[in-house]
Amino acid sequence: MGMAKTLSKREICWIVVFGVVVASITTIPYVLGFASQGEDWVFTGFVYGVEDGNSYMAKMRIGTSGGWLFRTPYNTLPQQGVVAFLPFILIGKLASEPAVHEQLVVLYHLLRIFATFFAIYAIYQFIALFIKQIYWRRWATILATVGGGTGWLLILIGKSNWLGSLPLEWYSPEWFGFLSFYGLPHMLIARGLMLIALSLYLTSPAKLLRAWCAGGVLFLLGLVHPLSLVSSAAVIGFHQISIWILSIRAKTLKNAQRWFTAAFRSLVLPSPIVLYMVIRFSTDPFLEAWTSQNRIISPHPAHIIIAYGLMFIPVLLGVKKIYEKRKWSGMLLLAWILSLPLLAYAPHNLQRRFPESIWVAIVIVAAVGLERFIGGAPGKRRFVGSVLLSLSLPSAFFLLLGGARVTLNPTTPVFRPADEVKALLWLSEHDNVTNNVLASYETGNALPAWTSAYVVIGHGPESPNLDELRSHVESFYSGQFTPEEQFNLLEDHAIEYVFYGPFERTFGNEEIKESEFLELVYKSGEYEIYSVIYAGGASP
Repeated sequence: MGMAKTLSKREICWIVVFGVVVASITTIPYVLGFASQGEDWVFTGFVYGVEDGNSYMAKMRIGTSGGWLFRTPYNTLPQQGVVAFLPFILIGKLASEPAVHEQLVVLYHLLRIFATFFAIYAIYQFIALFIKQIYWRRWATILATVGGGTGWLLILIGKSNWLGSLPLEWYSPEWFGFLSFYGLPHMLIARGLMLIALSLYLTSPAKLLRAWCAGGVLFLLGLVHPLSLVSSAAVIGFHQISIWILSIRAKTLKNAQRWFTAAFRSLVLPSPIVLYMVIRFSTDPFLEAWTSQNRIISPHPAHIIIAYGLMFIPVLLGVKKIYEKRKWSGMLLLAWILSLPLLAYAPHNLQRRFPESIWVAIVIVAAVGLERFIGGAPGKRRFVGSVLLSLSLPSAFFLLLGGARVTLNPTTPVFRPADEVKALLWLSEHDNVTNNVLASYETGNALPAWTSAYVVIGHGPESPNLDELRSHVESFYSGQFTPEEQFNLLEDHAIEYVFYGPFERTFGNEEIKESEFLELVYKSGEYEIYSVIYAGGASP
């Protein structure tokens, strides 16, 4: 095991071809989605995680509207704005009227395809630092990209909600990789930047300039996905601890001092990003509320065993080889894997985010172990590699199959009713960036994807005080509120339009349409939009 030289043309060609394959197969369900829309249904552009997908469209609209700072449209609280979600805001600036939503969906998936090639290259070059044989480099790249654990077995036996959660590879892009390639371009860009930064850091003791380059890449990572910057710093920190332990045992601190210098140079440049985020999220009331409500908790430890147990024996073989060689760079992988319990169950409500990219480390150590155990025997190598791949790939296959299936049978939330979209487009033409709209949670989630309006509720983490506000909204539409309470709700949130469609009708109060402070301004089929009348006349 040694540091890799420049990748050969043959390897670059393989990366490109594999990137084309991954980008193509992950795009098929979306093509089917567009093909399935028609007079009755409009495709949202997403086949899983649609609620978050609509929020990505809303973030891109910030850029389309000329904004640079993130201000969520999923609440009506005052917001100062924060530097976040820059990839979405930047590509949103490429869209313009008309057909903004269609442009945003296309731009989103073009970004996903670009990020696919970038991430695959970053994964391969990081793997190449530790693995010599081309076969095992490719094997590890395939596994790190589209591989998963054995959670698909739980799905097959009807235990999809075992111990209170789905298998990790079915919902957590941080712990594996395929979900990001399937639909999360910002996560792909973050993973690519993280692995490139770690590669530069690992080669920096010999060329200290690379440590500054690593710091520059980590600075970009902080702008793209700050939590991945935290994960990167944690990995470097655990690596430093392992190096100092080994150095003290060897009774020489020379190497430890060189690695400490490399770590310092790598982390000093992105430190302003961390400081900025700490200050903003601790002083801004909205950001504090958002963070406290955004609970992303790791599952029961048994799910980790199901997820990573397939690699247990190969990883043990790899750990033995790396430890025997005492390669300082290899110790990063061991420290990273050993830190999994600390990262996964850190006392923080975003704990599930912290093991970002650890699957790549696990796969590399497994490949190192198999490379040593099997050696150069091609037949044995192909057999063992194929068996492990065949057990690791079904989750990606089932996710693709599920995505294709939901696109062939249009229904919410993957599709929106065409009449609803027409109403949203009317609202988009008549609102401006200051308009607040009252709607049910289900409508509120889609509304900012098609308009620049703000809603009271519509997204779990981005709608502070969600439970209380959801109750208020339902009381407004159900008639449990008196007319005075209804008006107070509208006034408290500076509501200018009230949306009334099938989701709002489910609360069962048709009398709301007769309210003296509402004026009908749009009607088509089951969809109506009312302007709120305040003292002095109707709202614009």
